[in-house]
Amino acid sequence: MSSQSTNSSTRQWLKLLPCDAWFFRDGSPYNRGEDHGESGAVFPPFPSTLSGAVRFGLATVNAKSWNGKGSWKGHDANDGSKLESIVGDGPDQLGQLSFVGPLIAMDTGDLLFPVPRHLLGLTTLALDGSHQFTPCNWLIPGDELICEGARTRLPQPRSKSQLKGDEKYPEPAEGLLLTADGMKKILDGKFPAAADFVDVHSIVHLEQRVGIARNPRTGRVDEGMLYNPKFIRLAEGCGLVYGVQGKPVDWKLPEQMMLGGESRMATLEETKAPSLFSGLPKITSGEAVLVLLTPAHFCDPNKWWGASPSDDASQLHSSLTGNVATTIVDRPLRIGGWSSVAGGPQAMRPHARAGTCWYISNWPATQDRVIQVGNGTSHGFGLAIACNVP
Repeated sequence: MSSQSTNSSTRQWLKLLPCDAWFFRDGSPYNRGEDHGESGAVFPPFPSTLSGAVRFGLATVNAKSWNGKGSWKGHDANDGSKLESIVGDGPDQLGQLSFVGPLIAMDTGDLLFPVPRHLLGLTTLALDGSHQFTPCNWLIPGDELICEGARTRLPQPRSKSQLKGDEKYPEPAEGLLLTADGMKKILDGKFPAAADFVDVHSIVHLEQRVGIARNPRTGRVDEGMLYNPKFIRLAEGCGLVYGVQGKPVDWKLPEQMMLGGESRMATLEETKAPSLFSGLPKITSGEAVLVLLTPAHFCDPNKWWGASPSDDASQLHSSLTGNVATTIVDRPLRIGGWSSVAGGPQAMRPHARAGTCWYISNWPATQDRVIQVGNGTSHGFGLAIACNVP
């Protein structure tokens, strides 16, 4: 686990913009000759996708003796250091680098965040086809009950009202993102406005394509060599923001680098640190809602959500005290990857999705509100922020 502050003065924040469409996908089977219609596109990409791409880009422009292929072991950088000591080697060893994010950036520079699962509202379809979400309730810890012999508190709506006619139950937001202004309101335990939500489809557009792969020996297209990738095209000016720490001062950033599948390209430039992560007052009420901003992985596959109601909060992060009052979680997100060292895929593992919430009692008054929980925090997994209880 990592307790590094995300507003560290030694951390650089990078903005990545697509040169064309990007290709990020989930863990659905993607074998040659099979129908890929059910293979899902993913945005934002997983943190490990970004960490691998940035490390490769840094090695490419700062290496002295590496030819761009294979392991970084035994190769030197232009400043005389060993590549492996800076960028690591393989998916589990990142050298002296660590990352935060990624977060989605709009063309205005405003960042977009996942909508916390403890926020409930009503979704309506606007005339332009977009979805409008109006917050009206919260999920909070319910009364204590005995479930399978153990005492627990399940989440329940704070306000309970009888529905009339065709009225709908408030539900968590789906297919929406939250602006920084909206996230600031949730940090204070207040409802965002309807204007604080952005429809994912207004900035992310899927392009279904058909590709062919040639037999490298004959140069011909054999039977079963067709494939159907789903590319992601972002609205003009939209991209990703990603924090990197541990890069030597005299190391150059690549102007462009490969990112994701199909050898797609991204431009890279330095940007300012997200204002949301600085100047936050401490939580002094003794209670907080910890909200995931990037997916998190925990060791126990039978408790992939990290901690259950009544568990010790230190199961999420070693600096936390008190107990988890209740957990609000969606279905697991399965993430694998590719090991360049082993030359093959990594095992798929369940992760808690961004937006997962834990109500925590006895929140330490001196605790930073932005922390990273779980495993793989060096890649950017487990970025979480503490909000006041509504």
